[in-house]
Amino acid sequence: MSDELINEEEEFLALLEEEAKELAAKEEVSAVEELPVEEAPVVETVAPEVVEKETKPAKAEKKTTEKTVALLSTRNVNWNGVGKVEVGYNIVTPEQAEKWLTRSHITLATPEDVAKGYGL
Repeated sequence: MSDELINEEEEFLALLEEEAKELAAKEEVSAVEELPVEEAPVVETVAPEVVEKETKPAKAEKKTTEKTVALLSTRNVNWNGVGKVEVGYNIVTPEQAEKWLTRSHITLATPEDVAKGYGL
């Protein structure tokens, strides 16, 4: 082989090696390159509106316009369709009182009896 061919082959191999190094360097750089970072979406917080609620009157302030009847019971009883009474004085509607008074453990209580029972 001639010296020229050998020189050309050596030059060609040297160029190939050089290009291979450049390619390897570019691949390393591209592998190291940072990926684009997406910004997190902006979440807008809105304070809820404050709405004032009407306050309900306390039970003590509740005005009774219905007629009621006081009963004295010697037992705790729950009667479907009528209601519930506990030992002691119970305030019920006249319709409920009519049914409860059919039971032997229930008696009608006057306002004076209720006051006396509560020490008034």
